[in-house]
Amino acid sequence: HGSIISLSTSSSTLSSTSSSMMTMMMMDDGGARALHTILPLYLGGIAWTMVYDTIYAHQDRSDDAQLGLKSTALTFGERNTQSILSGFATISLLSWCYAGYIGAGYDHGGIMGGGGGDIG
Repeated sequence: HGSIISLSTSSSTLSSTSSSMMTMMMMDDGGARALHTILPLYLGGIAWTMVYDTIYAHQDRSDDAQLGLKSTALTFGERNTQSILSGFATISLLSWCYAGYIGAGYDHGGIMGGGGGDIG
């Protein structure tokens, strides 16, 4: 149930930003900054939902096993969960930092490409 929750939670986040995205798309950059900001936020939301949903799923993994349900807790296993969740948490943090960096306008051609000289 983790991936379904991730997609629905992140979909509502993405749809709630549609009006601001439309406004941003009318900007001089044609919405490139909006796209480079919103997609990492969406990815970070999915990754973070996997973190908290898997932690929650571990509370009832024995019930999931008895009922034949496929949860992230059972899929990741007892040994691998911590490292996998660390990866998802890292993806969340890096995605959100990238979105903040781009959204604040600090990228002057470096990460998004298209030049290398704008310093001011």
